[in-house]
Amino acid sequence: MSLPEHLTIAYLKAMPEKLVLSSIASQKIAHNRAYLDEKLSTGNTYYGINTGFGSLCNVRIQDNELSDLQHNLVCSHACGMGDRVPVEIVRLMLLLKVHGLSQGYSGIRTAVVQRLVDFYNHDIIPVVFELGSLGASGDLAPLAHLCLPIFGQGQVTYKGTDMDASAALKLAGLEPLPLVAKEGLALLNGTQFMSSYLSWCLLTAQRLLHWADAIAALNQRLGLPPGLAAMGITEADLAPAAAAALRDHHHLTNPRTAREDDYRAILHSAFHGTAS
Repeated sequence: MSLPEHLTIAYLKAMPEKLVLSSIASQKIAHNRAYLDEKLSTGNTYYGINTGFGSLCNVRIQDNELSDLQHNLVCSHACGMGDRVPVEIVRLMLLLKVHGLSQGYSGIRTAVVQRLVDFYNHDIIPVVFELGSLGASGDLAPLAHLCLPIFGQGQVTYKGTDMDASAALKLAGLEPLPLVAKEGLALLNGTQFMSSYLSWCLLTAQRLLHWADAIAALNQRLGLPPGLAAMGITEADLAPAAAAALRDHHHLTNPRTAREDDYRAILHSAFHGTAS
């Protein structure tokens, strides 16, 4: 499935089984890479592309060492610590990273983005650790661990089994893909680690809210005295009071909310025995 231009929580709720780079995304990525290659061909100096980083910004890197520069950048930042990030969140990271790079602003090659798609589709899930993000400055260590397997380094979970990335690539029929100029920077810059955790927390909160409403509706259904139905009292008589309680609890001024509508639907199911 090709990714939409804009992702929503509703889209992430039903994670696609497979990803496909759209022709539009591939064209944007290739066009941006061609622009970068044209700039490099002029021989001019560009920070982080053919120079060192930080205090080494004035050190010019030779053209035949540009690949090593990007490789070493990723390896040097793969220093995360702590517990392993759950597989479902790393899978989200892969999806969000592919989506970000597909915008065509990072100077990366299409083949590298496709390799992340391959990881998602072949169930090659990089081992990422919880500690190492720099917050707004970027999820540097987590993204470094996410991208090490592109060139055969690091650890992964392949179809549920932990192994070296190089072994997983062989089993999946993939070759390690060396990085070229700018690509290490493109892979490390981003906030896909924190965005994945935030998305997962929102999805979990939505699920908990739904369960809470379902439990409340069920309790309301089971708590009815046996004679109420015979007296003609229905869920329509009880739902407004429950909905009003929701509004009071959340200090809402809107007379009707999405949660109220959800609760009415669940309450209707509880009374009529239909699935919500």
